[in-house]
Amino acid sequence: MHTRSEINTFLRCYKCTGNQKTTAHDFAEFAHVDQKDKAGGTLLSHIERVVDFLEENGYSDDVITVGYLHDILDNGGFCQTDLSMFFPETVWQAVTHLSHNKTSCREEYLSKIMENKIATIVKIGDLTDNMVITRKEYPTDREYWKTCKYNREIERLTNRLHEFDDEPTAE
Repeated sequence: MHTRSEINTFLRCYKCTGNQKTTAHDFAEFAHVDQKDKAGGTLLSHIERVVDFLEENGYSDDVITVGYLHDILDNGGFCQTDLSMFFPETVWQAVTHLSHNKTSCREEYLSKIMENKIATIVKIGDLTDNMVITRKEYPTDREYWKTCKYNREIERLTNRLHEFDDEPTAE
């Protein structure tokens, strides 16, 4: 992970293209260079698979942008303030909802995600990618157990996603 000084230099020198998806990709590429995912692949490959899932399902630019940034607070050394300088509130708020609070349990974490529609959508994509255990040469019993857990969580997140659609909009 980069030092705070390296991140500050990146933020100062970054030339914004005006396209938030490109900016998010650039941030993810910088933040996750040389980081590995749980299966031993690159973390950036995981992020790109999540983004592919979101694009294939026709989600908006804000959702895709959050897909690129979904691990940046936990694994990339960035903070919410960094994101708020480059991205709209809808994006950095969703990324914040996806960030783990190391003192909270899984239930509290999922509840926090389900407060935000974009975070809920991106977490479904994240879990969908994480549960593909065939990327590991020799999956363990624990990985099979996690697949079952992730399936239950995806079902719960999907149910919540439908509830967002049923909620009245503020006028």
